[in-house]
Amino acid sequence: MANYHTNDLAIAADAENMKKVLLNFAANLAANSEETGFDFHEVAGIESVKAIYEAIEGTLSGFYEFSFSGAPIDEEIPSNDSLGWESSTSSASGYASQVEAMKSFASRLQGSGASIAFEVLPSGRPLSDEASVELTQYGDRWVIQLMYSTGWEPNSRELNLFFLGLSEGEYGVAFLDADEYDDYETISVFSGVHHGRALLHDVAEEGEDNSIDSRELWGLQEEARIENKDEIDDLARLAFSCTVSWWNDGELWREYYEDDEEDYEDEGDYDGSESADLSRFFLYSPRNWDNPDEEDLAEIDEQIIEMLPLFPIERKATGQGLFGRGQNVEYCVPGSEVRLKSDWDTSRFRYVEVDILDKEGKSLGDVGTDYSAQDNGLVVIACLLPHIRATVVNMETRGSRGDWRKQAHFNVRLELEPIDLAAVLAEVHELLRLDPKRRSLSSVVSEED
Repeated sequence: MANYHTNDLAIAADAENMKKVLLNFAANLAANSEETGFDFHEVAGIESVKAIYEAIEGTLSGFYEFSFSGAPIDEEIPSNDSLGWESSTSSASGYASQVEAMKSFASRLQGSGASIAFEVLPSGRPLSDEASVELTQYGDRWVIQLMYSTGWEPNSRELNLFFLGLSEGEYGVAFLDADEYDDYETISVFSGVHHGRALLHDVAEEGEDNSIDSRELWGLQEEARIENKDEIDDLARLAFSCTVSWWNDGELWREYYEDDEEDYEDEGDYDGSESADLSRFFLYSPRNWDNPDEEDLAEIDEQIIEMLPLFPIERKATGQGLFGRGQNVEYCVPGSEVRLKSDWDTSRFRYVEVDILDKEGKSLGDVGTDYSAQDNGLVVIACLLPHIRATVVNMETRGSRGDWRKQAHFNVRLELEPIDLAAVLAEVHELLRLDPKRRSLSSVVSEED
């Protein structure tokens, strides 16, 4: 049985260029009409993006493997059998070694008078019955996404043919792929601004092009899901944000949710009772933290009081691969004291960003959100920072993981110092009455010797 290789493609464009994308899909489906039953006349003369999409959606989803190539490509554009690329997450080399082993075994059997024959199926062939397809409008931009499975590696040759046949224009493109051979631990990510009539990776402006691990992707997914995509001007960034948000259709979040809940049960931090049920707390309905009235402040008090018994707590660090933080993390060791600093005037998180800084002020990552983009737990932490000490725990540096593709992992342990509850709540009220730009707070750190 083939390894399942997950592929997530997003293309972002304005209305005129998105019509070119959709008509390219339609032309390929029509060129393979014996398989798809699609007639190009079904879209001829249609002027709106939405109407073209509605005309091809069912066929595109059910026959996605025929949507990338088949239509004639201009003669001046080179086309040959070596159009594909080797993904960093491909398991095709393992497949090839299995094929060679089977051939050797068959040869030995035939030499002894036995006869054996087998068929070698191509890698990159479609495995999922259909693709998940979605078209979304953000402001005056459109994004189309396809997620599907292939065997051992992505259908790279077909993807290249699609972009070779795509009419000239301006497109943001992003492509994520991963393989089950390592339980989808490593994800290849690529994005850029494409002008058509070129191979997928021959972008005019490159964005992302590397491999990350699933935990780093989880951190990026947290940020992408709360990002206001209507305000993203860069087409490549818009496509990348959409692929990250959509990746695995949220399964990564659910897996981390289950893992964290098991960890808390193991550590005895809660017994499953309603009063200490972390999932109930973190999925609590969002409050007006930006400009709270007296009723909001009373409910915020309740959330703070409810969270206090949970200390000490641990939070995953996220965003280690951003802003040059990776190099800083390599010099961090377990038990290191770190400073947490809040930024309420942030575009990366819904309410507040909590940066993790070493003693020299170098950024190591962000305190991660838990379970929900509307994470009130993170906001409570931000409100309590003057009474919190933070240390690094469960550190796995990139070097210690022994694979350049993997990112560093670490958690921060948050310990609450003794507090006067009434005084702390009064401080929080005073803080939240300030303009978000003036709310920055820092955690407690030991004085230098």
